[in-house]
Amino acid sequence: MRKDLPKLQDMDRKLKSSDGSSVAASGAVDRSTTNQLPDLLSDDMRRELQRQKWEKEEMEMLDNQDTVYYSNVQYDG
Repeated sequence: MRKDLPKLQDMDRKLKSSDGSSVAASGAVDRSTTNQLPDLLSDDMRRELQRQKWEKEEMEMLDNQDTVYYSNVQYDG
């Protein structure tokens, strides 16, 4: 409603300043500054992003090591 607009805008400004993320005119949150996964991802897409993250970390680790240990292979543990 029109009468609620100033209150909602004030709440939005407070949220924006405390969250640290920028809200675009469309209402979308800039995820590059917050480094978070979007909330509306399907389980398969979230799993795929985790797999890509794991694969990237493992490749970087293998490039920097001569031997592989079991404790180094564990993921997010």
